[in-house]
Amino acid sequence: SLIFIFFFFIIPNVFKRKKLIYNAIPIFLALIPLSIWIIPMLQDPSTVKGFYSPHIFYNLDLLSLINATDVPLLRNNFGENSNYIGLPILILCMISMIKKLNYKYINIGFILLFILAMGSLIKINSELLPIITPEIILTFLPAYKSMRGTDRFVIFMMIPIGIMVSNTLQHYIKKRSILFAVMVFYILLSIQLTGEHINVDAPGIYKKIPEPPKKDFGLIEFPINNPIYWLWRADHQHNIVYGYLFIRGKKDKLFHQIHKSIVFDEKLSLKNLKSKGVRYIVSHKNRKENLYPDLYPLAKRKNREYRNVGDYLNKKDFEKLILLSSEKNANLYMIPDN
Repeated sequence: SLIFIFFFFIIPNVFKRKKLIYNAIPIFLALIPLSIWIIPMLQDPSTVKGFYSPHIFYNLDLLSLINATDVPLLRNNFGENSNYIGLPILILCMISMIKKLNYKYINIGFILLFILAMGSLIKINSELLPIITPEIILTFLPAYKSMRGTDRFVIFMMIPIGIMVSNTLQHYIKKRSILFAVMVFYILLSIQLTGEHINVDAPGIYKKIPEPPKKDFGLIEFPINNPIYWLWRADHQHNIVYGYLFIRGKKDKLFHQIHKSIVFDEKLSLKNLKSKGVRYIVSHKNRKENLYPDLYPLAKRKNREYRNVGDYLNKKDFEKLILLSSEKNANLYMIPDN
């Protein structure tokens, strides 16, 4: 988002004219792609009625803002620290506020987003301090309380940060060639690379599914709720039950129902799965469950080491399944019509 500082560089004397529109345009442009995330984040909350938890697990660690993982103040590995902004950039932001170089709503937006990113308690170096932030008030709102990671607001912080950095540089550097070079330097300083490679290649068992991907059927993977399933779908492209993030989904969503049944130690109905369009079951061996029993005060079980499909189906339904393929780490079953 710091590339937006070039918006003010390209248009000469922007801040001398003090036109609100020149601040509004880059903010609007930046919010277009970000709205793709913010809109589903706040809709269809599904947290259990009466359940409450402050945002203290995935909130912003203040040290991570300036703690570059590779080279201090210069190079950060995004895969290791996704919240890094950098001390040089933050100093320019502070100068713009102290010198009153910004519109008030820019400063207010920066402070508000910073508070939201911190979550309910201040965290420094992975340690929660007994200091409550104003954000905790919002955790009582139905739509907001189901949000898991408040540190994601750092993404939105980059919008006012880009404007504040631009304001400071243009205030102190009058020669355009030098200003251009400094802006390029700060943008390069903000580029974060990661050497991590995420392998989305699905195991070979998915290639044994006898039908090509279609919209009229899907598959379910056991044990349930492993995030790797979402990545594997990019490879095999079959519809999967986990295509909707259940924590923020409505309670009538299929995965929410499945998860709740398992947490309460109830067997799944093969007939119900079939009626919902589930045609195949991929059972992965030697994997642990990833349930959320804490969502339910009366939950009867916690995460276990997954053994086989019989963990989730009763014996009668298990025997109905048609084994299509068996590999070292996975089995593929088809749910019969009857």
